[in-house]
Amino acid sequence: MAEEIRKLFVARLPWTACRVALREYFSQFGAVERSQVLFDRNTGRSKRFGFVVFKDEASIGETMNVSHHEIHDTEIFVQPHKPPKSNEKSKKDKDPLDMMITTEQE
Repeated sequence: MAEEIRKLFVARLPWTACRVALREYFSQFGAVERSQVLFDRNTGRSKRFGFVVFKDEASIGETMNVSHHEIHDTEIFVQPHKPPKSNEKSKKDKDPLDMMITTEQE
């Protein structure tokens, strides 16, 4: 099963939240496959958002049926993950010859 349809975006996390806190909180809605809080690599501080991947897609619906989510006495924002749209090929996927022609024309 594709991970993207089982993934939640979680924001406005308290500074104290870690992946364990996410796993503990969201496990009430279903089995959590993995959880992640992103940190700034320069400062080591939390970026205050992360992701939760459930083992079952139905857990996303269970989570979204609840209007208020809170971790460490802080209300958090939760929504199903929306992967970035890639309508146009990235530069690394483009033909190098096409890139040279485009660059020369500019």
